[in-house]
Amino acid sequence: MLCNWPDHVFTISMLSKFSSTPTTEHLSAATYMLRDLRHTANLTIQYNVSDSEATMPISYNDSDFAGDADDRKSTSGYVFMLAGGAITWCARKQPLVAFSTVEAEYIGASDAAKEAIWACSLHARILYGKILYKHGEQCPHCLCSDNDSTATKPPQIFVNNQGAIQLAKNAKFHERTKPISIRFHFNRDACERNAIKTTYLPTSDMLANIKTKNLPRDTHWKYAHRLGLVSRDSGEVADRPCVK
Repeated sequence: MLCNWPDHVFTISMLSKFSSTPTTEHLSAATYMLRDLRHTANLTIQYNVSDSEATMPISYNDSDFAGDADDRKSTSGYVFMLAGGAITWCARKQPLVAFSTVEAEYIGASDAAKEAIWACSLHARILYGKILYKHGEQCPHCLCSDNDSTATKPPQIFVNNQGAIQLAKNAKFHERTKPISIRFHFNRDACERNAIKTTYLPTSDMLANIKTKNLPRDTHWKYAHRLGLVSRDSGEVADRPCVK
């Protein structure tokens, strides 16, 4: 989903499920999205090196719960911000059915954790690799590294579910974690290694909401502006278009 425009990734993800057998309802939704793209063709992502988020990629992660009416699977979405603009984002359906909102958020956070370690490793190597690390040394942001990662500030992953955060920090195996595949416990292992840090963020401030659900137009554009989308012509935040 990296090739899609950041504020339309959820819509494209949903419509792609019906590409082989679309109905008139799906055609109507696709037509509406194309009209919106036509009216927002002048938008671009703006980065600001003086922004407070410029030093390290920050992740916003969100998941709905059983949002797919056909198979009751949840949708996960994340977006990474750097220098006030989105640098990588994703929205996709989870491969298994979650039994609770906590599980859905926990599974989604696992995908974000893997992306966070990759993004921060790349970011550190580009900016500091030739200065801080000698030949053969590994970046401390890499989870497989033997270096002491506690010396490096871990990247933050914002999650809007306290239960999922506690599940990542609590290594005790109990009944509610049994249905979760072992590979989704990567998030917990990354927290223990101090490779990432999960932080609570209220749903009203969760930027990844735009990746997991349909939003009212004003709310959609509020998040789109926070993704760094501005008018290519003026360089200022664009007014939301009136799509007819």
